[in-house]
Formats: sequence, C-alpha cells, structure tokens
Amino acid sequence: MNLSSNYNKVYHLKFFLWIGLSIICLYGVASAQDIQRLTIKPQKLEIYHSYEGYIEPFERVIVRSETSGTIEKTTFEEGKVVKKNQILVNVSTERLALQEQLANSNYKLAEYEYLAQKQLFDQNVSSASSLNSYINKRDVGKIQLELAKLDLEKSKVKSPITGVVKSKLIQTGETVNANQNLLEVMNVSKVLAKINIPGNDMFFVFPGKTMRVRISALPGLVFDGKVHTLGQEADKQTQQFPAEIIIENPRGQLFPGMDVYVESRTIHMENQILIPRAAVMDLNKSPNVYVLKNNKASKRQLKLGTIMIDSVQVMSGLKFGELIIISGLDSIREGMIVGN
Repeated sequence: MNLSSNYNKVYHLKFFLWIGLSIICLYGVASAQDIQRLTIKPQKLEIYHSYEGYIEPFERVIVRSETSGTIEKTTFEEGKVVKKNQILVNVSTERLALQEQLANSNYKLAEYEYLAQKQLFDQNVSSASSLNSYINKRDVGKIQLELAKLDLEKSKVKSPITGVVKSKLIQTGETVNANQNLLEVMNVSKVLAKINIPGNDMFFVFPGKTMRVRISALPGLVFDGKVHTLGQEADKQTQQFPAEIIIENPRGQLFPGMDVYVESRTIHMENQILIPRAAVMDLNKSPNVYVLKNNKASKRQLKLGTIMIDSVQVMSGLKFGELIIISGLDSIREGMIVGN
C-alpha cells in the first residue's frame, strides 16, 4: 500500500513537471536581464522647429562729421563703451569757438548801436531810414551768432547711442570733409538673431512670441528671445520670410556674427503618452507593443500621433499605469512569461 501511494505521488509530480515544461516550450520564459520595462506615465509633448541664422547688433550707427576741418581731439577707443550724447570727436572746435566769440561781440555791438540810434530817433534827431539800417545790422549780427553757435555745436561730434565702438576711422590731426565717416558704434546690450522662416511655419511665428536660442560657440547655453520683426513678403527664390529675434545680452556673451539656432515651439500638449520609438514594432504599417500583465507579454495595437526621432505619441491603445516592454523585443513572443 505504501509502495503504491509513493508511486502515485511520483507519477503526479512527473505529470505536472511535464505540463510546466510544455508551457515553457510553448510560450517561453524571458530573463528579466534581457528586457527593459516602462510604466506609462503622463508626459509633456513639446515639438520645436529650428532655424539657422546669425547675430546682428540691435543698433549699428556710422558716426559722420557734419563739418569739414581738422581732428583736434578724440575721446574714444575701439572696443570701449561710449554713452549717448558723449562728445567723441572735436573737428576744428577751437577755431569755431573763436568765431562764435567774434560773432557774439559783433552782435552785442550791433545791439548797442541800435539802442543808441533808437534813442536819437525817439528824440527826432535821426531818421527812420537810418534807424532801419541799424535794425538790419543788429538782425544780421544775431543770425551770424546763431550760425556760429551751430557750427561750433556741429564740431563736437556726439554718439547718437550708447554702445561699443566697433571701428575708429580717423586719427588726431587728420583733415576731414563734411559727411566723412569717423567711427562705427554698436548697441549690443541686446542683439538680433536674423533668421528665415519657411512659409509653412508662418502660422507658428508672430511678433512677440518667445523663441529658444542656442549659440554654436556657447554649447549648453540656451537664451530666451522674442520675435521682434517679421517680414511680410517671402523671398521669391527660397519662399522664406525674414525675421528678427531680439535677445537680451546683459553679460555681453553674444557678439555680432555668431551662428545661432532659433527654435520655435509648434506643439505643446500636457498629459500625453510618449513611449520610445524603439519599443514600437511594425511602426509604419500596424504599430504595436508588448504589454506586460501578470508577467505575461501580449501584443497591443496602437494608434499613433506625432512620430519623433526617439519617441512616439500614442493616441490610443495604452493607458496610464500599464507596463510595456521597451527593449529585448527579439526574444519576446506572444504569451511569454517574463521573469521579475
């Protein structure tokens, strides 16, 4: 009786072992070391379009002489900051100052002679025609004084903006002509990124929109910019619209001529399901993934939205909290048990 009972136990044990091995052979068991899992969680979807360009100063001014003469003095150097209305160059200022003094003296004399002649006229000692000649002399003297003051003011060349001197084009002692270039000043306290926008992206770009700016020479740094101007006519050859992105530059890190990449956000969606692109099988025809439930792998058909370089947006087919397999897919089959 004991022998028979032991035989039955051994027989049943072999039978269940055979059943287990059959299931393993049929479905297989994958080692946890061979695969990676991902729990579906809400994510933010942001997509940016990138445009190449270059940096220009926010303001660029060529300072010219309004009068001809000799450069008596300069108060600036290349690469140095100058302030708005700062006197930068004196062009024959000393000579013109003397002319202004002479004109002022002549005017005062003409005013004195007029007053004396008017007194004589009031006493009926002088004629009206004589008085009028002194009035005319006084008025001419006043105009000459105003012209002398204007010439003196023009000789003191001032900076129209606050900025950095890019180039100095004259030296002390040189003779210059009216309208001759003296120096170039750039305002780089903020700069402009010059880019071109394809016609298809014009819907996403508008004045005042915040843009993300990266600089080739400053890897790892990201600057915020805003659309400053947007062209209203596309280039006939490229079919792109010119745009300027204004960027604050308080630390002086951005210089004219630098290459830039301006990124415009075209999609922003919260609470999205995003999974690695590599986790999706048959991406272009019938996209599906392996979902794990109770350690058992099963295929799930998906409806995809935006497909990106490294990830995809899942519109339907998955729920938050579900577990999917994202690597080791070649060793997974439908119904396979995946170890912990």
